[in-house]
Amino acid sequence: MTPDGARRRGTRPARPALHPHPHKTWPEFTLQLRDGTRLSVPPNRSALDVLLDARPRTPFSCRQGFCGTCRIQVGAGTPEHHDLCLTPAERAAGAMLPCVARRHGDTA
Repeated sequence: MTPDGARRRGTRPARPALHPHPHKTWPEFTLQLRDGTRLSVPPNRSALDVLLDARPRTPFSCRQGFCGTCRIQVGAGTPEHHDLCLTPAERAAGAMLPCVARRHGDTA
């Protein structure tokens, strides 16, 4: 809760994201933010977790690809989607959910 009584998103304790392929080895990739900041996403962490380390006020909710709250726009490359939220048109337009999506290539 904030001082004015509003609930702040993203203040719940971290929990592991539901991962569709728990035994798959994921490649490391880099997220490049609009301000030019580059964040390395290791194979054992979600892009959302890395974003939250750098930007604690990043909005999120379910961490499982159901709600779409953490939606971001892909700047370059092709995401590997594992969500149940985005439509084919949204995916084609470059949306991804960093809580469950990974990247093909090395930069997002």
